[in-house]
Amino acid sequence: MAFLTPTENKTIENDSAC
Repeated sequence: MAFLTPTENKTIENDSAC
């Protein structure tokens, strides 16, 4: 998992959960 900014991380986490 890549560590991005809070805003981008929200999208990344959501995509990962999906």
